[in-house]
Amino acid sequence: MFALPTTAVCMGAICGDVLGSTFESHHIKTKEFPLFPTGSRPSGGSVMTVTSMLWLTNPSRNPLANSMRTMGRQHPDSRYGHRFLQWLISPGEAAAATLFFSQCESNQSGSDPAVAV
Repeated sequence: MFALPTTAVCMGAICGDVLGSTFESHHIKTKEFPLFPTGSRPSGGSVMTVTSMLWLTNPSRNPLANSMRTMGRQHPDSRYGHRFLQWLISPGEAAAATLFFSQCESNQSGSDPAVAV
């Protein structure tokens, strides 16, 4: 067994996230599909994978939850799941929530139900 560098593992996870992004709502059961079909894009999983990688490789080690909230709020159009979105803008942070929702509304094209609140 050998250890892969953190960046290689994260790149693999991000590629999988992007490749699977167009098939989330309509699953396929074949191994033959285009790798990057129209509409492929990173999701909230990609944003959090990069956040985790940066956290793991940063010696200052701020709490991971703080890093995730900061990065998540910087990328409001990343199609977060409903429960994660609730955590991302958790109570006690009304100003950040207001900013986050206003960015979602301005960035939303109307076709992303995961971002719609």
